[in-house]
Amino acid sequence: MYWAQARSTSSSTSSAAPSGPLSSTSFLRAGGQYAIAGAIGGPVSEIDLRTVYLKDLTLYGCTFQPDAVFENLISYIQRNEIRPVVAATYPLAEIAAAQEEFLTKKHTGKLVLIPPPATQTN
Repeated sequence: MYWAQARSTSSSTSSAAPSGPLSSTSFLRAGGQYAIAGAIGGPVSEIDLRTVYLKDLTLYGCTFQPDAVFENLISYIQRNEIRPVVAATYPLAEIAAAQEEFLTKKHTGKLVLIPPPATQTN
């Protein structure tokens, strides 16, 4: 997710907080919500608490959801109502290259590994 926004929004989600000061909450409207579900950018981030309390923001950490939430997500995907963002695909044999790209933390979206075709045994 890129943090420069042209206008304010009421909610945002992220799986990677920016490595510098967490100014990303600045684009949230008063009463806005910010959810984070990972830390691929690193476990430590600075945040200006004045922005949080002066704008009455709500921060959520998301690690567990009931099974129904995942089932609902799958149904949205099956109906083509949402689509995952894919940054790149790699054959499984190129897993090392995929891991190198992942470690750069410059991609937006998922890095997908494609398994080789299944061999059929009789």
